[in-house]
Amino acid sequence: MPIKKPMKKLKQLLKEVETLKDDDDYKAVIELLTPEILAFHNNAELYNHAAYARFQEDRIDDVLNYYDKAIQLDPTNSHFIFNRGEWVLRQQEHDKALEDFNRCIELDPTNYRFFGARGDAWRKKNEWDKAMADYNKAVELAPTSPMVYLHRAWGWAHRQENAKAEEDFNEMIRLSSAKEYGYAQRGKFWYDLDEYDKAIKDYSKSIKLGNEDADVYEERGRCWAGKQNYKKALADFDRAIELDPNHAFAHCNRGYNLFLNSKYNDSIKSFNKAIELQPDNAKFYSRRALTYNALDQMKQALADCDKSIALDPNEEMAYYARGIAWKSLNEYQRAVNNFDKAIELDPEDGASYIHRAFSFFNLKQYKKTLADCEKVLQLYPGNKVALELKAEAKKKNMLTGLY
Repeated sequence: MPIKKPMKKLKQLLKEVETLKDDDDYKAVIELLTPEILAFHNNAELYNHAAYARFQEDRIDDVLNYYDKAIQLDPTNSHFIFNRGEWVLRQQEHDKALEDFNRCIELDPTNYRFFGARGDAWRKKNEWDKAMADYNKAVELAPTSPMVYLHRAWGWAHRQENAKAEEDFNEMIRLSSAKEYGYAQRGKFWYDLDEYDKAIKDYSKSIKLGNEDADVYEERGRCWAGKQNYKKALADFDRAIELDPNHAFAHCNRGYNLFLNSKYNDSIKSFNKAIELQPDNAKFYSRRALTYNALDQMKQALADCDKSIALDPNEEMAYYARGIAWKSLNEYQRAVNNFDKAIELDPEDGASYIHRAFSFFNLKQYKKTLADCEKVLQLYPGNKVALELKAEAKKKNMLTGLY
């Protein structure tokens, strides 16, 4: 009969776990803290470590059970309760997270992290007033912590109080020792405001300081694309993919960038890779559909549009691309139906109006053609295509005696 290996003493075990955590070696923590060892010691801190290590490694098995066990053994340990709250928040169980964060604050009302985390839970429930109250409290409790300003900055941005958001981003960067992260976050803020030059400047600062995160290059690439500098956009998407070959959005945006440059076959390859990585992303299919349209492969385009809409009935570009496909097949009423839906989802989409105008024209519905041309001209004054189609529709309308 084999001799059982003696269990390590609790003090020695805790010391080993702390060393592994300091090295971010959570896989080794999981291997060390076996169910047998956890049951033998029945120690709250060990259960918390075991749960946290699985949390960090995205190993969802037993995370909640181990946190529950830790809290059962030490019910007033606010840090264990906080860790469980963070876990259930990641699982989108917002109300359970709020219960844990409320309990943390009851136990220690001076800990700014508890208020920040509760603010995040309120934010995910779209309870922005409550979120901002908690973010403000976190700033009050820890005015020298950079992260409290970051959370509040995004709250201000959501409320479109952009001057206040900018102030908080600036303060976050000033206080942070990891300024490359702060610049990347402020870059996102500028990108959301279509302030591409400011965003590029911040992303570039982040990269210069050593940030080699694929997301930073992918996001800067989108800014270059927004400025129609497709060469630099492509270089950034390529770099993002080099850093992370499984970056689905980098592959998708690379594909769209190639589509805009009429490199349709290469574009399809990039979309194929994006879809391979994220087969349930509706946007990837709608953008590949546009490329199939450009290649005059309408069957494939329609299939992608149908798939995109099945995944997300509110994917505006899928209706637009399906409208283009039906229009190309001379199915003008079907085209109109899809452009109608695209416009319903995005009333400022000039492309859908102009293509619907052409569809109306081919259906000999000239008044509707004129109305859509007028809308395009409101959105894009002086648009040559709309002016020419309007003139032609006006002639046709007069000839039919309907004007």
